Amino acid sequence: MDWGARSDETEIRVGSGPLAVLVPPETPPEALQEIERLLGLIDRLADRTAQLHVALDSRVAIEQAKGVLAERLGVTPEDAFEIMRRTARSKRVPLQRFAAAVVRGSETA
Repeated sequence: MDWGARSDETEIRVGSGPLAVLVPPETPPEALQEIERLLGLIDRLADRTAQLHVALDSRVAIEQAKGVLAERLGVTPEDAFEIMRRTARSKRVPLQRFAAAVVRGSETA
């Protein structure tokens, strides 16, 4: 593992980018390893959080579109979802993109 380069004589840089930290040179190697591990964990959790935000935004658009189609077509929300899913698949369009078009009013299943 790369423990980082010295930024000066009093500190060691551990990690890279926005998650880099400076630690005293007398920091034990075990602590440096644990810091590296925790920085990696923080980075993975930040990525996962971003993925979940995208999924949530997508889900909101899909739920809105279900409501719009249910009202337009006079069907249950479950049936509206199936119609929307089939239509998006047949048009080879991602469901989220199709749902956004339904909400904008530019698409009807």
